[in-house]
Amino acid sequence: MDTNGRPVTGDPVRLLFVCSGNICRSPLAQVMAQAALREAEVDALVESCGTAAIEGLSAETGARRQAESIGLSLDAHRAQPVSRDLIASSSLVVCVSDRHRDYLHRFFPEAKAKIVSFDDATGMGDIPDPYGGSESDYRDVREQLAKGMPKIVAALTGQKGRSHRRKRT
Repeated sequence: MDTNGRPVTGDPVRLLFVCSGNICRSPLAQVMAQAALREAEVDALVESCGTAAIEGLSAETGARRQAESIGLSLDAHRAQPVSRDLIASSSLVVCVSDRHRDYLHRFFPEAKAKIVSFDDATGMGDIPDPYGGSESDYRDVREQLAKGMPKIVAALTGQKGRSHRRKRT
């Protein structure tokens, strides 16, 4: 146990978000999850990737603006394609849609148990692709991610139904 009474587990848990291009939804989910896990004092590594990502692309302007609107940054983000190593090293893989989940289930059947859709994890449906859309499309994605993030944190930490916010004294 650490000084706060939490179990010491060694390696951090690893969370992976998956969308198509890794330039809109999954990078925004990544930085939002990093912030939520930091707030919950969970030692975690969060990454994102895409099923059709072009390696090295920056996050889309709309996604960057939405991150900035809540004090986060996607300036350093660079797209990366999904890989066997990313899937294997992740504790939980959250896909933005059932279609992405099903795709990964086909290509990584050995990891099927840890690959879920955003809807599986939150009951909030798929995250629509805002690419090429309006600022309000990107804002809707951010708001959907914000509402679902507590359930994703709970799924990652195995504390379903419990609040992860600790009172600070």
